Formats: sequence, C-alpha cells, structure tokens
Amino acid sequence: MTPQPIEAHRGFNILLGINETPTEWICDVAFERADGDVSKPLPAGYSKTVLKVDAGAMNFGGAVIDGAKSLIDDWYERGNG
Repeated sequence: MTPQPIEAHRGFNILLGINETPTEWICDVAFERADGDVSKPLPAGYSKTVLKVDAGAMNFGGAVIDGAKSLIDDWYERGNG
C-alpha cells in the first residue's frame, strides 16, 4: 500500500502504509515536509512488522504513529532540521 498522510508533527507529515498478510501487519512509515520543500533533509523512514497475535490493529497503528513522532523529536534534538 502506498503510504498515506496520517498526521502532522513539528513541520512533517507522517505517511503510513499498512500491508496485511494472514499472520502479520507490515507498516511502512515515511515523512514529507509540510511546506513541500523537497530540497531540505528529512528523518529516515522505516518499516515495522508485527504478528497479529501480538497486537490489535488499533494498538499497532497508534504505536507506529507514536514511534514516528518520537523519531522526529529525536531528529531535531540531534540538531537536524
């Protein structure tokens, strides 16, 4: 699934794409600048896989978004942006 904008945080749109298999969810997270400036750096995106027996869909999605926000916060704390 192509990542879709889910939420904005500190000047970035968090893009989330979830693919489902019979036993797991595979989530791809990417970022884009809310101002659309593609010449400026971005935090690196990532992928996360969770077995369905280990997490509910809503809990999994919420945890991934929280992780994306933390990644943006850490990225700024390291002096990026």
